Amino acid sequence: MVQQQDWTNFSLQRPNYFPGQYLLDEDFELAHKYLSDRQRYINSRLHLAGIVEGLEVEAMAGETAVTVKAGTAIDGEGNLIVLAEEKTNIKINSLCWVCLRYHQEPKVLQQPEIPDSFTRFAETPLLTLEAIETKDAKTVLLAKLVVENGQVQVDNSVRQYSGARLPSSQGEEINLRSDGESLAIKGNLSVSGSLKLGESLISFVSETIATDSDRTDVVPSEKAVKKHIEAKIKERLAALNAPTEEKPAISLSTQPDGLYGWSTEGGGAEDISSVIKLISYRA
Repeated sequence: MVQQQDWTNFSLQRPNYFPGQYLLDEDFELAHKYLSDRQRYINSRLHLAGIVEGLEVEAMAGETAVTVKAGTAIDGEGNLIVLAEEKTNIKINSLCWVCLRYHQEPKVLQQPEIPDSFTRFAETPLLTLEAIETKDAKTVLLAKLVVENGQVQVDNSVRQYSGARLPSSQGEEINLRSDGESLAIKGNLSVSGSLKLGESLISFVSETIATDSDRTDVVPSEKAVKKHIEAKIKERLAALNAPTEEKPAISLSTQPDGLYGWSTEGGGAEDISSVIKLISYRA
């Protein structure tokens, strides 16, 4: 569950401009913070941290090195991370995880005599190799790397793609995430209408099993399946003259060549899950 938003430093004001207004640096900083706070809030509350596009990790042929393709991701704090250009020839020595983190730093110093007179902030993500897999909310995992016989093996199973977070009144949101081949849903799913699985269309779940039709769009419930199996077992027991609810657990019959009968193990005659054994005795 996502922690409740701390509104202490969240910007609830934005500048209002008018002709002839005397503007200070804090006016522009407030305008930026107002938009930035809202973008990060939406990213962290309605989106899941993970890869948005690109950022594939590929082993370089004949080298113990990898290339990370350009792409984007969202971290757990709602920061949009943009790797504008691919990074190549990243040397690998041992087992490690390729990690991406948001990072910004001041650029373009306007007045050298004033240490903080930078006119820009550049968002340049940090691409690192970690010896231990991290669960840090600020980190997006791109791949796990293993060096075997001088070759780098890329394990993409650790990659997580961004998804959608659906809030609820109970505080337990539903998470939707896909890797392009499958959709993972964390939470309960309710479908109003028909559901298609592969090429099969499912109209509804039935509480009975119809024996007089071959419906391909109906799925029987677990209760219906159990009832159907129980009925078939009882029919078979009756045909074999075996114990049922109406018959004792041991039923004997004297025949010219011996004594025949049925007994159950694991329960009484009313327990259809009991093991049924044939008892025979030949004179």
